[in-house]
Amino acid sequence: MQALQREGREAERSLAEPVVSDASAAGRLALPENGAGGKPMPAVKPPSAAFIARFQSRLIIRPDLAADIITVGYRAHDPQLAADVANTLADLYISFSCEPRFSAAQDAVNWLKARALETQKQVEDSERELENYKKEHDVYSVEDRIAGLTMQLTTLNAKIAEVETERVGFETLHRKLDEARDSPQIYALLPVLGENERIRELKNANDQLETELNQLRKRYGPGHPQVAKLQASRRQQQQELDDVLEQAIEASEARYELVKSREGSMRAQFDKLKDEVRGLNEIAIRYRSLERDAESNRRLGDMMLTRLKEASLIPTLQEGDTTRIIGAAGVPRVAINYRPGKTVATAGIVGLVIALGVAAGLGYLNNTIETPQEAEEFLGLSVIGLIGRFKPPRRMEPEIDKSLFVLHAPRSQLAEAFKSLRTNMIFSYADSPRKVFMVTSSTPNEGKTTISANLAVVMAQLEHRVLLIEADLRNPSLAQVFKVEGQTGLSKLLLDDHYDHAAELFGGNLSIVPAGDPPPNPAELLGSRRMQRYLEHVRELYDIIIIDTPPLLAVSDALALSPIVDGTLLVLRSSTTSFDQIRQSINHMASIKSDLLNTADREASILENKSNLGIGLVMNFLDQRVGQSYGYYGHYGNYYYHD
Repeated sequence: MQALQREGREAERSLAEPVVSDASAAGRLALPENGAGGKPMPAVKPPSAAFIARFQSRLIIRPDLAADIITVGYRAHDPQLAADVANTLADLYISFSCEPRFSAAQDAVNWLKARALETQKQVEDSERELENYKKEHDVYSVEDRIAGLTMQLTTLNAKIAEVETERVGFETLHRKLDEARDSPQIYALLPVLGENERIRELKNANDQLETELNQLRKRYGPGHPQVAKLQASRRQQQQELDDVLEQAIEASEARYELVKSREGSMRAQFDKLKDEVRGLNEIAIRYRSLERDAESNRRLGDMMLTRLKEASLIPTLQEGDTTRIIGAAGVPRVAINYRPGKTVATAGIVGLVIALGVAAGLGYLNNTIETPQEAEEFLGLSVIGLIGRFKPPRRMEPEIDKSLFVLHAPRSQLAEAFKSLRTNMIFSYADSPRKVFMVTSSTPNEGKTTISANLAVVMAQLEHRVLLIEADLRNPSLAQVFKVEGQTGLSKLLLDDHYDHAAELFGGNLSIVPAGDPPPNPAELLGSRRMQRYLEHVRELYDIIIIDTPPLLAVSDALALSPIVDGTLLVLRSSTTSFDQIRQSINHMASIKSDLLNTADREASILENKSNLGIGLVMNFLDQRVGQSYGYYGHYGNYYYHD
C-alpha cells in the first residue's frame, strides 16, 4: 500500500474512477458543491473530471512507514458509503498494483535481452576484425621484427658514419691535389696517396739527377755536351714520374667514387629500413586500437548479461511482495469534524520556522569554504584547480609511492583533475610567462605536498623539463615519496653553493631536490641571497620549477620565499579551511609585497597587491557533487575511475 502515495495523483484518479462509477450508478454517491454544508449535487454519468477531483479531495490516506501500513478512509454524509468506498478502493489497488509491476519488470527484461543480443554481435564483429587483422599483418611477430629492424638501423647508421668519414677524407685529398697539380708541393701529398714504391724510386732518381746536373753545370758550364745529355735523361725520367703520379691520382679518384657509391647504397638501405619500421609501427598502433575496441565491447557485453540476470530475478522477487488488507473499514458510528486546511497550514508554518532557524544556525557556525563559487566570491581570486575526494585504486605498483595517483591510475578522474590544473596553470600565466611556482597552504594536512608531487609528474608528461624542490625543511617527505633518500638536499646545496648534479633524475623529464638535513634556521636560509642565486641558476636549466613549502600560518618559511617566486598555488581543503585562515594567508603575502615596495599607504597597498600576487587557488578534497555543479566532474563520471 506504500506505493499508493508514491504513484501520485494520476494513480489515485485511475483507482477513483471505478469507485465513482460504481457508487454513482447505484445512486449512492452525492458530493456537495461547496463543502459539507451545501446542497447535494446529483450524480453524473459518466463521472466528469471535476466530479472525480472532488471525490479525491475527500479521501484520507495516512501512511505508517515504520509498520509498512497505510490507513485509507473516506469522508461522506452516509456512514455506509464511507466504509464501502474505503474497502472498494483497497480492493482495486490490490488488483491494479500487481499487473503494472510485473509488466514493467518484463519490459525491462525484454529490452535488456535485445540490447544483450546487439552487444554480443558487436563483440563477435570486433573480435573477428581483430583476428583477421592479426592474421593479415602477422601481428604475432611485429614487436620482434621492429626490435630486429631497429638493431639493423643502429648498425647501419654506424657504418654510414664510417663511410662518410672516408668520403670526406677523399674529397679533401683531391681538393689539395687539384690545388698542387703541376707544382712541387704535390710530392708532399704522396704519403696520403698510399705506399707506391715506383713513385718513390722515380722521385729519388730524379732528385739524384738534379743534383748531378747542378754539379756538371758548375764544373763545365750549361753548354757542355755532358750537361745536355744529362738534361735529356732528366726530362725523360721526369715524364715517367709524372705518368706514374697521374696513375696514382686516378686510382685514388676511383676509390673515392667507390666509397661514394657505397655510402649512397647504405643510405638508401637505411631509408628503406626506416620506412619498414614506420609501417610496422602503424600496424601495431592499429592492432592496439582494435584490441581496445574488442576489450571494451567484451566488458559491455559482460555488463549487459549481468544486468539481464539481475532483471530476470525481479518478477520472481516480486511474487513475495504482496499487499493484503489487514482490517476492512467498518461503518462509523460517530461523525468527525475534519479540517485539513487548518492543520496543514499550521504544520507548514511551524516546519518552515524550524527549518529557517536550523539553516541560520548552521550557516552562522560554519565558517569554512565548501565550494569554488564561495572561494572566488569572497576572496576575489580565481580557482584554477579542483581535486576531488578519492580512494586508492585496487591495484597499485609496489615500486611507486601510493600518493602518486597520476602514475597508479593515469586514466582516472583524479588524474584528469591534475591535468586540468596543469592546463589552467599554463594558460593563466601565458601573458607573462612564469617559471617558478610555490605550492603552499594555510595550515597543515591540506594536501599541498601530494598536489606538488602529482602536479610535477603531469607537467613532466608534457615533455617539460621540471624541477621539484622540497623547501619544507622542517617536515620533509618528498624524498620518501620519490625514493631519493640519501640524495644531496636543498640545505646542503645552498650552504655549499654547489649546484651541479644536485637533482635526482626521475621519470625522464622530472628532477627532484629533496630537503636534506634540517638546518637550524630554515626561514633565514630560504629567504637568503643563496636561495636567490640558486633559483637564478636553475631558471636557465628547467622549464617549470615547483617548490613545496610549509604552511603559511604555521611558520614564516613560505613568506620568505614569496618575493622571489613567479606565482603561488594556494591549496585549501574543502569544508575544512576557514575563510579567516585563507584570508589571513593572502593578507600576509600581500603585506610582504607592500613592505618590499615601501608604500606609504600600507593598507591601500595590501588591497591593491592581492590581485597582483599571482595567486591561484586549488581546492582539495572537493565533494564530487560540488565539482559537478562547478562544471568539471560531471563530464567524466561515467568513464573514468571515481570513488
